[in-house]
Amino acid sequence: MNTSAHLLLIGFLAATTATIHAAVPLIGDVSDQVIAQNTSTATNYFTIGDAETTFSALVVSASSSNPTLVPNLAANLILGGTTAQRTIKVTPAAGQTGVTTITLTVTDGEALAASSAFTLTVTTPNTAPTMSGLPGFQIVSPGQTPPAVIFTVGDAETAAGSLNVVASSSNTNLVPNANLALGNAGASRTVQVTPVAGQLGSAVIKLRVTDALGAFAQSEFIFTVFDSASSNNFIRQPRGLYVLDSGGGSQINGVSMRDQNVRDKPFVDGYVLRTDWAVLEPTAGGFDFTIISNIFTKLPANQKLSLIVSGLPAWVVTLPGITTWTGGTPVVTKPRPWDDIAQERLRLFLVALGNHLVDGVPLRDHPRLAALNVAIPGLSHGIRDPEIKIRDIPGYARTNMNLAVLRHLTNVTDNFPAVPLNLGFWTYVDQQDATFGNVTPWEQLRQEILAVHNGVARKRIGFWMENLAANRPAADTDPWSGLPNTSFAAPEFLSQSQAFIGYQSLGSWAKPFNDAHVDNDLNGSPEDGMDYGFNIFQCRYFEVYQADVDFASYAAEFQRWHDFLAALPAPPTSLELRLLAPELLQASFPALAGHSYRIESSTNLANWTQLASLTNSFPTNATLQRLLPATNSHEFLRLRY
Repeated sequence: MNTSAHLLLIGFLAATTATIHAAVPLIGDVSDQVIAQNTSTATNYFTIGDAETTFSALVVSASSSNPTLVPNLAANLILGGTTAQRTIKVTPAAGQTGVTTITLTVTDGEALAASSAFTLTVTTPNTAPTMSGLPGFQIVSPGQTPPAVIFTVGDAETAAGSLNVVASSSNTNLVPNANLALGNAGASRTVQVTPVAGQLGSAVIKLRVTDALGAFAQSEFIFTVFDSASSNNFIRQPRGLYVLDSGGGSQINGVSMRDQNVRDKPFVDGYVLRTDWAVLEPTAGGFDFTIISNIFTKLPANQKLSLIVSGLPAWVVTLPGITTWTGGTPVVTKPRPWDDIAQERLRLFLVALGNHLVDGVPLRDHPRLAALNVAIPGLSHGIRDPEIKIRDIPGYARTNMNLAVLRHLTNVTDNFPAVPLNLGFWTYVDQQDATFGNVTPWEQLRQEILAVHNGVARKRIGFWMENLAANRPAADTDPWSGLPNTSFAAPEFLSQSQAFIGYQSLGSWAKPFNDAHVDNDLNGSPEDGMDYGFNIFQCRYFEVYQADVDFASYAAEFQRWHDFLAALPAPPTSLELRLLAPELLQASFPALAGHSYRIESSTNLANWTQLASLTNSFPTNATLQRLLPATNSHEFLRLRY
């Protein structure tokens, strides 16, 4: 009987193994094309990927369903590229018109294949129509009726009145396609956008004009309903598009300055420098901030720096008395996040970093330092579980963990009081929910962070994540689907009214460097990702990859989003001072009901005291009266929120 059971198990395993297959590769779409006789298409881009086969080993082929129109020859179907980004340019046979379907096929190392197809229409000689005059964006307040958007269409062969215009919305929850009313019939056209009552957010409105032979032109603008009185808008936060660095760049003393991705483009707001604590303090107490000084010399004058510091120095884990953990794949040794020695060494490092002079100004006060993100000692760049589960670190307890994070935030904000601080924050579990009233560890920590960093006791901070992605079901097909979802990114989603949100792209849309990114971004673009991040998370700060910034096809959408983010209403940040009497000063400022503010006083711009007569919550247009100081003395006032 034992033998029979053993044989049965072998048979089951064999059958199970026989059903395992490699994953089918992925291939993106190319939009349908309309060109004139005796011309070629532009170079069209698409992405490919496979879980088992490297990008360079994937084989792409193309075929035409109408070989009379487009022969199945390499000269007529020109394929290019060796990375995840591939290209095709189609040249029809001379003198031919008609329609063909071009099928693109990618084959992996297991001989598995996937295909996508697009239609190519070749017309008699014809010039594509034009569309002009659309704004980059339209911003309205809740309840406001947007003015109609005026634009112009034209065509060399087709009368303006015969040109067909259609409109679509990327976010039909905010603007259903039925709420896009097109007006006029000549060269001057209008589109009236009517958002759904009570909805906030953005939608990319796409307009396409088509002539009598099917040639078309397309243009877009961002429409948003934005509540300038929202709690999120009263949080000081960075905004705009920041280019991520890479390991390359100029070398100083054998260390890469990571500056090769600096780009002087009109839509770039700044640069993300990712460096290690180990680089900045290679030996205990031996600081080297060359990489930071260097990047400020390389940044274009209109750009700012976002600084990310991680990478624990090896000497930290050798300090006498330090407590560590070892684990993960690959195996690493790090201090426990709540270790007093590691926290104190980081604090001393932050003091030195904040004091470092750039252009004669301490880094903590530098006007071009837009954001700071400092890893918690012992964790992997934020609160997350990649190398080892947080709950498995020796000595873990929720109290230890939460106090460690709060202490870390105190150390950073004390040394960089005026700089927006990002904290990487993912959900995690510790199997102790029942002990804490069925509250998850990340939710308990989130609440504790926000209770302290409430804008009064301590400045509000930002929650940040690396996972922004967006894809579409097919080329030019609305709507997008985005990542991360609101469960995976629950700390960000739930905190929008109390913390600002920042996102780094999961990967490059133009040139994916990881197969897992291909599916998440397939047929999408950076604009889809930013649209998703702004809509779902109110994100206004985006870290994007150099490959996307350099990809000419994305330049227009990057410019739209740069202009849009810069134009979003911002809360006033200054006091209005008025003399009511020779010795009585009144300070006024706009204040949102139910929110916390304070006015502080100083005589030396270094030490600040909250005025005793100040309450923490005001209706709009708050005022505070203050007797002027005695003769031959002075006083400075500042507003904090």
